[in-house]
Amino acid sequence: MSPEPPVYKLRVDCGKESARVLFVKTPANDIVLLHGFVKKTRKTPEKDARIAMQNFQRLKNNGTVAPLLLVKYLL
Repeated sequence: MSPEPPVYKLRVDCGKESARVLFVKTPANDIVLLHGFVKKTRKTPEKDARIAMQNFQRLKNNGTVAPLLLVKYLL
């Protein structure tokens, strides 16, 4: 059994609020976003951590992943 990939956290701070995006990297070097949220305290809310881990479990159980086509987002 191969080890589970780590869950990474992207943090963007803006004043008293912080945005967080939790993600994993696949063996094919794709990035899969598990959950994103805005928080106002230092600690990650339990609800948001639980959502990310549920999505991670779904992904590990052969859940489907929808690709994000960046062409749509170019200006």
